[in-house]
Amino acid sequence: GRSGIGKSRFLRALSKLDVCKDGSIYLNGKSSSGILIPNWRSRVMWVSQDRPTLSGSPRDFYESILSYATYQNRKSGNYRDPIEIAKQWNLSEEAWDQSWGSISGGEGQRAN
Repeated sequence: GRSGIGKSRFLRALSKLDVCKDGSIYLNGKSSSGILIPNWRSRVMWVSQDRPTLSGSPRDFYESILSYATYQNRKSGNYRDPIEIAKQWNLSEEAWDQSWGSISGGEGQRAN
C-alpha cells in the first residue's frame, strides 16, 4: 500500500507494541486484551523485509527463541518446525547453519 495509510501502525497494534484505541484484535476467536503480551507475541509472528543484523546462524537464532519461557511451556505438537516449512520455500537445511552474513537476502528472509 501507499505511504501513510497505516500499515506500520496496524502491524504495531497487531504485535501489541501500540494500544488499539478503537476496535479489537482477535486471534482464533480470542481477544488480544485477554491474552498476556508474551503469550500473544509467541503466537503472532513478524517477518521483516530487512536483512537480519544478528550474530550466529539462523539455527542459533531459532534455538535462542526456543529458550524463552513462553515456548518452553508449549506442548510439543502445537507448532510446526520452521526448518521443515522453509524447505517448502526452497531454503536448504544447510542455510540454517551458515552465518547470517553469508546467506542471500532471500534466504535470510525465509529463515527469519
